[in-house]
Amino acid sequence: MAQLCRVGHRLFSLSVWLIVFLQQRENAHLEKLVGERTASLRASEASVQASYELLHSVIEGTTDAIFVKDLAGRYQRSTRRAQPS
Repeated sequence: MAQLCRVGHRLFSLSVWLIVFLQQRENAHLEKLVGERTASLRASEASVQASYELLHSVIEGTTDAIFVKDLAGRYQRSTRRAQPS
């Protein structure tokens, strides 16, 4: 009976070790995915910021009238040239 208890304890210990090992491996995989996604989002954010800055400089640097409307047709922005004097 004591030998059976030792075998059961060893199997339990092995099961716990295996569960912890698999959880650590999965956590490492998830941390890697989060890191990759974060890097991708930062690169996308930098690209959007660069596009915004380019658009802003074009709008501010033109002598033409430019109006920007939202999807509902409301004016969101205009150049100085487009504003009444």
